[in-house]
Amino acid sequence: MHNTREVGTIRVVKHESKGRINKRLRIRVE
Repeated sequence: MHNTREVGTIRVVKHESKGRINKRLRIRVE
């Protein structure tokens, strides 16, 4: 169960970083 928890947190971090990159790109485009 410990391994699945680590994988879950890693996925969340990746998702958040993607969202931040998208926001930066949107601001640059605008």
